[in-house]
Amino acid sequence: PDPAGTFACVAAVGTGGPSDEMPLAATRDAFEDRISDGHNAGFRRADALLAIVILTDENDCSYEQSVSLPFGQFLCESMMEPVSNYVAFLDGYTGSRQRWATAVIAGAGPGDCTSALGDADEATRLIDFVNQTGPNAVISSICEGDLSVGLAAALDTFSSACATFPPIE
Repeated sequence: PDPAGTFACVAAVGTGGPSDEMPLAATRDAFEDRISDGHNAGFRRADALLAIVILTDENDCSYEQSVSLPFGQFLCESMMEPVSNYVAFLDGYTGSRQRWATAVIAGAGPGDCTSALGDADEATRLIDFVNQTGPNAVISSICEGDLSVGLAAALDTFSSACATFPPIE
């Protein structure tokens, strides 16, 4: 009955965790690891658009494997998994680029920014993810200071993607 209130509640996770945020890897884990271990069993339906919302104030730092870095070297400077791997994973997982859509609310650039929601780094990898995804993706700036702008763009994108959703064979 209150989608805005529900979203505000589940999105209030804070900013006290590790500084290397990995929304692309977390997306893949939710559909790969959490389905195979039973936690998200039954979540994916072939007759439904998979809609993904990424909300972050950082750039994506998803990496391919467990790494041991020398002192002073940061994960986001090396060992990054190509963004195209995540697009390819979602294409394979859903069976077609037309069966999934994404909305990213992040530092949409150019450069870092500040708003009523705080500081945000330019999310260059997420911008690349949206660009590689094509028409079923949208990026909005978290620096608007109002999440309703990005969420409205997400709903528009998901509605358009539903309108072109391929028939189930």
